[in-house]
Amino acid sequence: MVEVEGYGAHSGRSAWTEDCRRHNRRLLGGYRSLRFTWEDVLHGRDYVVETLRVAFEQAGVPKARRS
Repeated sequence: MVEVEGYGAHSGRSAWTEDCRRHNRRLLGGYRSLRFTWEDVLHGRDYVVETLRVAFEQAGVPKARRS
């Protein structure tokens, strides 16, 4: 699971608390999640791609065939 977060969604204490609790529920449900900021997605492409590559590798997802 990948979650992209904007700063505005976490500007209040209750929003941050609910986000942390939702994250914990997902972990307890067996889900791993990677969290990226909106800035990571827009300006940190190499970081996002490398992080996803490592996560897929650790999860045993086979590499896509390349032509």
